[in-house]
Amino acid sequence: MENWRPIRKKPYFNKELFFYEKSHYLKNGISLTEVLKLSENPQEEALSEQLLVGWSLSEAMGTMNLFKTREIHLVKLAEETGDLAGAFERIAQSLKEERMFKEKIIGILIYPALLLAATVVFFIGALYYILPPLKEMLSTLEVENMLLSSLYMFQLSVPMPVLSAASFILIYAAVKVLQRKKVLRYLVFGKKWVEHDEMTFINELYQLIKGGIDLMEALHLLDEGGRSCLKIREAIKEGKSLTESLQEGGYSKLLVRYVQISEETGNLEESLQAYLLVRKTFFEEYLRRRTALLEPLSIFILGALLFLLSMAVMMPMMEAYEKL
Repeated sequence: MENWRPIRKKPYFNKELFFYEKSHYLKNGISLTEVLKLSENPQEEALSEQLLVGWSLSEAMGTMNLFKTREIHLVKLAEETGDLAGAFERIAQSLKEERMFKEKIIGILIYPALLLAATVVFFIGALYYILPPLKEMLSTLEVENMLLSSLYMFQLSVPMPVLSAASFILIYAAVKVLQRKKVLRYLVFGKKWVEHDEMTFINELYQLIKGGIDLMEALHLLDEGGRSCLKIREAIKEGKSLTESLQEGGYSKLLVRYVQISEETGNLEESLQAYLLVRKTFFEEYLRRRTALLEPLSIFILGALLFLLSMAVMMPMMEAYEKL
């Protein structure tokens, strides 16, 4: 007991705030080492200590398991070119877009999730607190209903704590499944999730190219980060253009056309930016339409369930009234 110490939770590291805040300090001429000294965050203090012993910023970031590979390479390139403030600002903007996208998805799903939770609570409450006295009253009136009898037998055989625990486990499992990116994107975007995945890939590629990393190295970094870019890289090594490589990879005609224009003009970064502007506008409008349809649909489903439950109660009551 003498060696017992309370477990302290590791402080949350807000990566977006880190890059955004430090970019402004760097723009104003304050060195990163001086800024990190003022921080009370343990992760930033550890980063400061590594810088003071002679490590480069990209090397120090690589040891902390907090930053993505592409972020570290952007910082490394910025150290070589001297534009660390610009790199921090671009990374912060990219992280902000990712956060806003997640918030939109949560906003879409939270309303039907709350309605589903309310339905489950209402069903369990009605099953164990309303059904037994109703069943007893109808039995005295010699009225039998198949649905009510089945529900009554179910609540007798399954205790309320067991059903509540099972419902909680199912909801918890559903939340865990929804945390998977592919499942979540398919649920929100439907068949459009493949197009959205393509846009996300191009956005990551654009951020790397904009940061000064050449195309082949950018594709290699995305490959290491979980993106399957091996076929595109192999096609380019064989002497094929990026347009041909994307066509063989099954990418959309819109993307292929924009890349083809870039090969004609010699400005890949500008063409990718134009493509992203078009696709982001499309998906923002698509999400708005999905949100507008999802809320009334959720209300309709909840109303239908309540109607069925009400009918299950009212029909036996009407039969009992007719016998009186």
